Amino acid sequence: MPRSVPHFKIITSIMNHPKTTAMWGDNNLLAMYVRLGVLAIERFADRSDNSFLVHDRELALITGNGRADIARRSLQRLADLSPMSVERQGDVWLITFPNLAERQGFHRKNGKLRAP
Repeated sequence: MPRSVPHFKIITSIMNHPKTTAMWGDNNLLAMYVRLGVLAIERFADRSDNSFLVHDRELALITGNGRADIARRSLQRLADLSPMSVERQGDVWLITFPNLAERQGFHRKNGKLRAP
């Protein structure tokens, strides 16, 4: 079976799910969520407990804001309004997408991990 191209799926219930409806209504938050989702796949978060690291220097590209204080607040606001969580560890952020591997379809039905 050929390998699939790495991808990050967003399900349509994001518009009306209680955990994501506030994020859906804010273009900046939705863009950050998508960018972080793509980074999660690119950095193999599905293989590392659905978590990955983002450096403070990367926040400007992720949030679309060059000011570090605003970028940090934007990231924290996204975490407050979405199912993902963030934890600052010095100048690095630990980003966690709950159930990333399962929601992205990286697990087979028999429970073994399938690479994207």
